[in-house]
Amino acid sequence: MNKIISALQEKNFENIGIYASIIMFSMSNLGFIRMILAYLGVEKNITIVATVIFCGLDICIFAMYMCSMQSVNFKKNSVVLLMINFICILPYLIEGLWYNCAQYIVFAIPFSLTAAYIYNKQCYNKYFEYYSNVSKFVIIIPVLYIAIIFSGKAVVNGVTTINEFSYGDFAYAFLPFMTADLVNFITDRKKKNLIRSCVYYIAIIYTGTRSAIICGLFAILILIALYIKKSNLSLKVLIKYALISTGIICAALIFIFLAAPEGSRLNVVKGDFLYEFHKNSGLVVYDVKGKNYDYIENVFRKNIVSSTLTKEETEAILKDDIKKGTGKYIIVDDDVREEAMQYELRYNRSNLWKAAFDEFKKNILIGNGPLSFQNKYVGTYPHNIILEVMCDFGLVGVTVIIYILVIAIKQFLKSISDFKNNKWKIYVFVSAYLPQFLLYTTFYLNGILLFCFMTIILPFTSTLCLKKEREFRNAKNNGY
Repeated sequence: MNKIISALQEKNFENIGIYASIIMFSMSNLGFIRMILAYLGVEKNITIVATVIFCGLDICIFAMYMCSMQSVNFKKNSVVLLMINFICILPYLIEGLWYNCAQYIVFAIPFSLTAAYIYNKQCYNKYFEYYSNVSKFVIIIPVLYIAIIFSGKAVVNGVTTINEFSYGDFAYAFLPFMTADLVNFITDRKKKNLIRSCVYYIAIIYTGTRSAIICGLFAILILIALYIKKSNLSLKVLIKYALISTGIICAALIFIFLAAPEGSRLNVVKGDFLYEFHKNSGLVVYDVKGKNYDYIENVFRKNIVSSTLTKEETEAILKDDIKKGTGKYIIVDDDVREEAMQYELRYNRSNLWKAAFDEFKKNILIGNGPLSFQNKYVGTYPHNIILEVMCDFGLVGVTVIIYILVIAIKQFLKSISDFKNNKWKIYVFVSAYLPQFLLYTTFYLNGILLFCFMTIILPFTSTLCLKKEREFRNAKNNGY
């Protein structure tokens, strides 16, 4: 086995694997590869070709992970790695969703291998150095993206649209490089890292992806706090720098928001950043079950939640009730009947969050089962991991998530106590994704979430094992 590891290292598979993991972190799916292939003129079997390329990255990452076999805790950490991945893939195995199992193997497991490799090798500095190396070349992409937006080209329905890669894909492709460059700036104080991170964040803002904008701002605030802490400033100077930093950030954000070019999706959201949370259809109907008048979206949601059918099936029943005027579920006036017949509950965050919480209330303790929300509301998810876990796993699942979060906070605070332990870099990196988990993504098939879990759990389980081993040796020495 040592010969195999030596051969992999001699062939630079370890270094190649690190670069592959960095590229994978920004792509996270086939969209970017499909976009490149489309521009290269590849038309046939584009998804298959993209999948093969992605699998090539996976192989490099697996080879990289194998290079950490000589680390002290490799076997124990591998057991943890297998257990977590088995738990994550189990819902698909139980339901026989083999396509989803394949997706998990290709798109999620490599993230866990990357986190395990970084911890096994304790190569936090090396990982972010490699990020800096890649960022030198990747920076051209946000520059081009901003240029395309300002040029007014590739605008569809008022938003710059680039083949196969959505505005959200671009935003979350830039976010890890932005965060990594900020982390490197805290370490080496090189202005080029700060400049690059600013360019990445401007590009993120112009994508108009609200959750990514908040993620970036969250990362900036964390790193400003760490920068000030690391500088060992007096309280007076600390307050001064904090006020100046806040003022500069606010002024810059206001300027960027006001200067948004026509093709930026920022124009869609900047006038009403929380537009999903205070708009309703304005159509009032009579809720037969509730015996009161209410907005149609509330009546639809109540009936969908109480039903065991999918959202689409329940909506078909409600529309048929409105059309025939049977009054079993909804009663409407004749002058709005046609409008009510066309209504469908929109998949915006307001409706999704309310639906997820209402579904949770049906089975508070253990939830409704894995994938229950996605199976009922086909084609979407709550866009909030906490609510999705509440719906599917109840209070038991949420307790586990909160426990992991508490462990993460303790580890982060410990790592920044003196900055001698470079683990703080990876904790800051994963912290930047917290707003994404609460506003954008799903609990399932989530490689970035898996990376964060592994980053938190591996140090915890290793410390726990060492503690148990010490207790066992002490008991043995004492004759117990």
